[in-house]
Parts: sequence; C-alpha cells; structure tokens
Amino acid sequence: LRRTYRLLPQSYKKNLKALYVVHPSFRLNLVIAFVKPFVHEKFWDKTFYIKDLRSLYHYVPPDSIIVPEDITAHNHKLFGNAPPYTETPNSKRPGDYL
Repeated sequence: LRRTYRLLPQSYKKNLKALYVVHPSFRLNLVIAFVKPFVHEKFWDKTFYIKDLRSLYHYVPPDSIIVPEDITAHNHKLFGNAPPYTETPNSKRPGDYL
C-alpha cells in the first residue's frame, strides 16, 4: 500500500478527497494495522471502509464510478443485489468536510 501510494504523483495525493475500501478483508485490515504508523495521518483521514456496494452508493452515485464485475458478483454473493441508488437529501458523505 505504501509503495503504491509513493507511485502516485504529488498532485494526486494532494487532491485526493476520499479513498473508499469496499469489502475490506481481515488480511487487508491486518496489513493496514502494520502500515498505518508509516503513512501520514492525513491519508488515513481520507480512507473510509465500506461494507458493501449498497453503503458505497450512499456516498458515491453508481453512475459516476465503474464497479468491476468481480466486485459486483462478490457483493451479490455476500449481501444480495445492491438496490438502485436513491439520493438522500442533506446526507453527509465522507470527504464532504474536505
């Protein structure tokens, strides 16, 4: 994760508003726990862990992102189909405060 973060140009890091991690696994959470002390705190303030696509669609409209078929299939296996996106008025999204 740190190596990948270093590969990003500084302008990307500076302009990153939010990073949504969908379906975080135990292994990923373990890696993050070990890496967290070595990555700047501002990066973690912009990182949000999302349980399923249904929750993701409350923050990011589905027509603005491309979700790979594998992720959709995995989500369907775990939780069933994600309902169609309906915008909730005055909903606070992670990253809105940035």
